[in-house]
Amino acid sequence: MPDPIFIRPDHHYDSYTDYWRLVDLCGFDTGTLGDIDPASDNTYILTMQNLGAWEAAGLGWPETRARIVYWDLEWCDQSYKKTVPGLNEFWTPDRWYAHLHGYKFVPLGSHPDLVQCSLTARHNSSAVYDVALLAYMGPPRRQDVANEMQGRGMVVAPNAWGDERRDILEGASVMVHVHQFEEFPTVAAQRWALAASAGLPLLTEPCVDSAPFVDGLDYWSAERLDLPTAAQLLIKDSDSARKLAANMYRKACGEYRFDKNVQEALGDRGIDGKHTMV
Repeated sequence: MPDPIFIRPDHHYDSYTDYWRLVDLCGFDTGTLGDIDPASDNTYILTMQNLGAWEAAGLGWPETRARIVYWDLEWCDQSYKKTVPGLNEFWTPDRWYAHLHGYKFVPLGSHPDLVQCSLTARHNSSAVYDVALLAYMGPPRRQDVANEMQGRGMVVAPNAWGDERRDILEGASVMVHVHQFEEFPTVAAQRWALAASAGLPLLTEPCVDSAPFVDGLDYWSAERLDLPTAAQLLIKDSDSARKLAANMYRKACGEYRFDKNVQEALGDRGIDGKHTMV
């Protein structure tokens, strides 16, 4: 089975920075749309912000021998299965969403070097921030949670990239995830990958299906309006916080590391007996 070639979009999209770092860390080859040879035996994996733009532009590969995979990291209310010719396989890192659209469930996982934080520095000194959301804060449902936390005197980290973001992850007590859309209670794959690699305990709004991660073992969940209270409890319960972070690290950066998930998916095998990809 040939190694896959990950196809980078023609434009830079900050929100996929961590995904592309995972690709690079795992040593996969990359290319551009122009490098796709539909007549070859190659396997190409595409991840784009807006596949709908391809549909509108009439792009695609009407006659395809190559294996062309679209890995959907976004949640939307439509499937592109028949709108872009040549795409013959669809993946998603959320099992509920996979069932919803008939995609293949492929966890994103993480990598130990995705975030290079000093856990000793975090554990041996006072945290600079109580919580880090590191999310687009446009939706009121997210901003309302952040406002409530700040109203309780909690220090919420700003959004950032690069070294500043690494410092935030090193200096935060808890990573908090609020769903962008209420109708898509899905795993925030890249945010979870960050928390895992940074050794940061994760608190999230409930997901329909968080496989392969387990609520109460790898992370905590709480209803949206209860997230501020749950964050305060987790900050105080340092033993639980460390256990959650350690379990998530072992699972996302070890058992379900990014490159392992990709190779398992390309081999059309289930990841394990309990969490089989479909």
